[in-house]
Amino acid sequence: MKKKNFAFISSDLITGNIEEADKLLMNEISRRYNLIKINPNEILLRMGKNKLSLFMNGKKINKIDFALVRRTRGAEEKVYEIAKFLEKTGVKVLDNSNLLLSALSKQNAILDRYEKFNTPDTYYCNSFKSLEKFLMENKIIYPIIIKPHKGYKGEGIIKIDSKKNLIEFAKLFFRKKKENLFFQEYINIKHEYRVFVIGDIALGVVEKISRKGMIAKNYALGAEFIQIKKPKVEKLAESLCKKLKANFSGVDIIEDERGKLYILECNRSPQFIGFRNATGIKVEEKIIAYFSKKGLF
Repeated sequence: MKKKNFAFISSDLITGNIEEADKLLMNEISRRYNLIKINPNEILLRMGKNKLSLFMNGKKINKIDFALVRRTRGAEEKVYEIAKFLEKTGVKVLDNSNLLLSALSKQNAILDRYEKFNTPDTYYCNSFKSLEKFLMENKIIYPIIIKPHKGYKGEGIIKIDSKKNLIEFAKLFFRKKKENLFFQEYINIKHEYRVFVIGDIALGVVEKISRKGMIAKNYALGAEFIQIKKPKVEKLAESLCKKLKANFSGVDIIEDERGKLYILECNRSPQFIGFRNATGIKVEEKIIAYFSKKGLF
């Protein structure tokens, strides 16, 4: 039986810096399907005469059956356009273009979940003037946490402990960048968890232990992941992913000193090496096997 064609789409194919998790995913895809690696910079889309065609490096790709979207950083719009185009040709794309659009910024992601899920108080402002006027009329509790608008692996997270420091930071920020300033209330975290969810089924929970002196508890920044049993945390992550109709996600949940749980992040395309090492679960196999059973692949 002829193997079907499975496209792997990632902005990392532009630079050639492929994450270990993505190497495992591509190996698993190759084991089951014909793997087509799609570099967003090498694609031309043709639309017209009631026909849609995709070309890579000048050559037409006649048939793609399925597509998996991983990293989009630095090529978000291109990847979204490719995913939308493939969907129009009947290709089953994960994540679908609606989820890709939602994940373009932290603001979009939080708006999708704020109604039913407990999230730290979060602020967005698009100019220094809007922030300055807000601070004149309103009080916020310090410290706060500033995060990049399009964060990755815990990079660029800063703790601000006063109004004066926030104003000084914001002045420099808006002088250098043309994007929203994003900050959240600081929560005294007792425990932080990562739940890996496929569909709406949790594979398990790990507790994240940060490296000394670090705010972010990301594996890439040296955090330790320890497998634990936490049914309430699993259930919360599953409920979130079901609401978002996410295909697979890395859900970060924090617990304060009173035992209250907050959704911190729902990562659309999570790296999973830390989770895999802590649990022994071959996540790449679970991802493809799950979707095969669901009839998508």
